[in-house]
Amino acid sequence: YIFGTYIHGLFHNGGLRRAMLQALAHRKGVTLPPDAGELGIDQEFDKLADWVRSSLDMDLIYQMTGLTRDLEAAGDPR
Repeated sequence: YIFGTYIHGLFHNGGLRRAMLQALAHRKGVTLPPDAGELGIDQEFDKLADWVRSSLDMDLIYQMTGLTRDLEAAGDPR
């Protein structure tokens, strides 16, 4: 596990991430799309939130917490 923790954050460097993807693509003889290697972190979190919502009984959760779907519709995560 030391190796895994040692390289933590390695792929947060956009230039390094892109260079590694280009090297791998070159070895495989494929061309990368222009946005390959870019982190769309906000979009990924939105997709994760959508998946979590679809996997849970949100009506029950709202009922238990005293919240309403009005907050969700307004984009408020509370």
